[in-house]
Amino acid sequence: MKNRPFHILALLLLLGISLSLSAQQKPERFLKIGDTLPDIDIQYTQNGKLQKINTQSLRGKLVILDFWNIWCSVCISAMPEMARLQNQFPQEIKIFAVTNNTPQQIADQFRKIAERQGKHTPVQGIPAALSSVTSDTVLHRLFPHRAVPHHIWINGEGKICYITSGGDTNEENIRDVLKNKSLNVVEKIDTGKFDFDVPLYQEGKGRQLKNLKYYSMLFKQAREFNNSRIIWQRDTLQETYRFSCYNFTLFNLYQQATKDTYQRTFFSPKRIMLEVADTTKFFWPKEQSKAGRWALENLYCYDMRIPLKDSTLLGEMMYEDLNRYLPYRASIEKRKKRCLALVRTGQKDHSKPVNKTIGAQVGKNRKTFKMENEPLSSLIYNGLGAYAGRSPLPLVDATNFKGKVTVSLTDKLDLEAIRNDLQKAGFDLIEQTLDIDMLVIKDR
Repeated sequence: MKNRPFHILALLLLLGISLSLSAQQKPERFLKIGDTLPDIDIQYTQNGKLQKINTQSLRGKLVILDFWNIWCSVCISAMPEMARLQNQFPQEIKIFAVTNNTPQQIADQFRKIAERQGKHTPVQGIPAALSSVTSDTVLHRLFPHRAVPHHIWINGEGKICYITSGGDTNEENIRDVLKNKSLNVVEKIDTGKFDFDVPLYQEGKGRQLKNLKYYSMLFKQAREFNNSRIIWQRDTLQETYRFSCYNFTLFNLYQQATKDTYQRTFFSPKRIMLEVADTTKFFWPKEQSKAGRWALENLYCYDMRIPLKDSTLLGEMMYEDLNRYLPYRASIEKRKKRCLALVRTGQKDHSKPVNKTIGAQVGKNRKTFKMENEPLSSLIYNGLGAYAGRSPLPLVDATNFKGKVTVSLTDKLDLEAIRNDLQKAGFDLIEQTLDIDMLVIKDR
């Protein structure tokens, strides 16, 4: 046991750094802002001389560890500026240029640079004014990172006060720190550990979720919630809009995706055609005993968050996502169908409504309906929707009428009563065979 410290010290001397640690402080973990730098002997080269210094003797100075690598052109091009700062504050600061590259690797790299750039090479080697630490392992273990430049700022008390990129190491910031002023800099969070084998939102046990801005995702059944639900969330502070469908059938997902974009045209099942090999994946099974297994395999959750300014495009985006993620392709196609067509008889002039708009009103008994100076779409979905839901034929607007109308229905569920009331308003509801738009879902 007595020989172990000697062997460790000999190994570190070969690497260009010597280390002596107190029994109370061992480099068992990486250091972060607020931690104190351990008692370390650092071997470095400055002004052509090999020197050694203990971190205790650096107390009272601002120490900056400038981690760099031979492949980092930004690091190398910044070296003259780092040397200038060191010369400008010779007593107040100590800048260490730290790399795990060997002296031979460094020499070879600067030779290659000189061969490419000739005598005009701005950096011909590590500036003599900088304290150069090479073949480092200890400081890299205390301050692990992937990207360079990686700068560690250590105040006069030996505490790590900032971890930044190289651009923040400048004369103004150094003067402020020497005056005990706080810097408004962004912390460089780069511990050197990053899991590229999982989705980004799962990396580091979900630590990237706070950075999640926009997304769209498709999940299978959320078993922890046994119902279906839709969520809309408008966040004016973050300027985002979130929309989520929980535990939807495939059929319901396509209905929802086309609801607003196509003015509910394909919200009716009668306007959707399934041309797929297995239609059972779209509908709940009739046998209750099969429902649990079917839900596990065929229910989906769709979740998206988009810019608030694009909230009106939600349906289009969802439609595109379903076509992208699912093994089906949905499209709008003309098909010849027997329909219940709303037609205009031309018996009434709607160009000059006599009343102001009061909206659409459903009677207390739910049978009657009245609308004044409203778009025809209100009649179709609010007035005729109840009967259309019971009819085996799809309801189609064949009027080509773009104005506003006034209509009263005395019985929304009786076809003869509906027709009689519509005829008074200059419309009728009749059966026709038409080429109509259908939402056709096919296997890929």
